[in-house]
Amino acid sequence: MAIIEKMKNRFDGFLNAISSIGTSSDVGANTTFSRSSRLSETYIDSIYAESAIFAKIIDLYPKTALGKWITYNHDESEMIDEKIAELGLISLLTKAGIKDRKDGGAVLYCDADDGQEHDTKLNLENIRAFNSIKLIEGRYVEPVNPDRSRNPKDGLYRIQAGGDSVVLHESRLLIFSGIEVSEDYVSNNLGVNGSSISTRIHKSIARYEMGLNNVSSLSSKVLVGVWKIDDLNGIIETDDDSSSNLKARFKAKTLGVSMANDVVIDSMDNYELLSPNLSGLKDIITPSERDLVAVSGIPHTVLLGESPGSSMSGAGGSQNSDWNRTISTYQMEKYQAPIEKVLAMITGSLGLVPVQDVKFPPLEIPTDKERAETQLILANADSVRIADDILHPREIRDSRYSGEFSFDVMLDESLYNDDLDLERLIDESEQAKKKSLDTTSEAGAGASI
Repeated sequence: MAIIEKMKNRFDGFLNAISSIGTSSDVGANTTFSRSSRLSETYIDSIYAESAIFAKIIDLYPKTALGKWITYNHDESEMIDEKIAELGLISLLTKAGIKDRKDGGAVLYCDADDGQEHDTKLNLENIRAFNSIKLIEGRYVEPVNPDRSRNPKDGLYRIQAGGDSVVLHESRLLIFSGIEVSEDYVSNNLGVNGSSISTRIHKSIARYEMGLNNVSSLSSKVLVGVWKIDDLNGIIETDDDSSSNLKARFKAKTLGVSMANDVVIDSMDNYELLSPNLSGLKDIITPSERDLVAVSGIPHTVLLGESPGSSMSGAGGSQNSDWNRTISTYQMEKYQAPIEKVLAMITGSLGLVPVQDVKFPPLEIPTDKERAETQLILANADSVRIADDILHPREIRDSRYSGEFSFDVMLDESLYNDDLDLERLIDESEQAKKKSLDTTSEAGAGASI
């Protein structure tokens, strides 16, 4: 009975001695994550410099996010754009985003002169000049009086480079702090840096490139020479000096190749080139490609330039839509606040009112055919709404076709009031006309009597 109960426990606990499931040798049960040794800046820079796929994964997010610059509303937009170009803002934000992903953090120092020391809060209403923006490695920027999360309690950061240091207020800095993990993780990092994308992807990059190297090595053997020596086994078994005999024949073949650029063999022998079966090479690289797509968060079509051809369309349209949504989220999380902060400094230095409606342009742009089809659908819907007196033709004309095409229709109550006034005037006119006709008829009838 005890044996039966023991067997029941083993089956209920998914124990299997053959497959090692549930035992101390179970790989799945005994696989755990632990913090690996910190990747050195030199090691990361070396991978970034030499691995094209690593650099693409790091660069693609910030370069795509800032590939189309923001739009905003301001009467002096040209003056503001000139200042943005003078500061090199777009390039610096891109570089900061790259370092944020590669190293885990970066800082942009905004050198704005408001007549105060740089360790005091920036006065946006008293900025005399906005001189420049400087990119600083995140590991060189330390909070002066940090809390457990390494945030400065008094808003002050110390920048150290060599033997020099300077204290700056956080209002003068644009801080990119990598991937947020936990307070304990951050406390062990350097400067304002958090975790980096490099830490997450470097092992997958190594597996991917190792697979490519294996494929390259195997595919280089496209043709394999096969020399069929007549009665080779018999030579080896019967000839006491078979070793020297074979060496002589090999040497003769080699001399023929080197001297006559051809194969010279005995007439009884046979030499041919065979092509090995390379159909399994794809299976070597496909798992590492999928791993790379998973850890990078970049669709297969964007990262590797081809559609995986699974449930997606052949052109990878669904993946591209997902990618655009991912980049839109990244724009809001990483760049929206820093850009608005810099724009406030720029308008302050130029003596202008703040900008309004700072937005990133849409990443998906419909084709001419798609726009035409959309407008036709809206036109049919608008016709129904006009017929049902829900919308006025002038509302549709003014909303959709006065300037840039819009999906939204703004209601204009004055149009309905004008129509009501017109209807009232028509009614009054009709009533007056009818009254006049009735009076005339009565007068004619009296005259005839």
